[in-house]
Amino acid sequence: MATSVDLQKEYGVSGDFIKILEAPKNGTFRAIRKDTCYNCGGTMIIDGYFATGEKLASGYTPAPDELVKNNVMECKDCGDWQVS
Repeated sequence: MATSVDLQKEYGVSGDFIKILEAPKNGTFRAIRKDTCYNCGGTMIIDGYFATGEKLASGYTPAPDELVKNNVMECKDCGDWQVS
């Protein structure tokens, strides 16, 4: 399994990742990441698929670390959450 350091070296991944859950494949990797809550500015925890910066099968080339698919995100401060 790739580590944050491995991903940073190979793909330029630089976000505040807590844990990489799956190694990159098809231009994405699954991880849990901290971000800023859109509602309150608190700490949002995101479990999802993030881009490596490679072109995806759809033809779209997302920026490295871009959230491509959200599984679940939840703010630990205000309780806001989203799933897809």
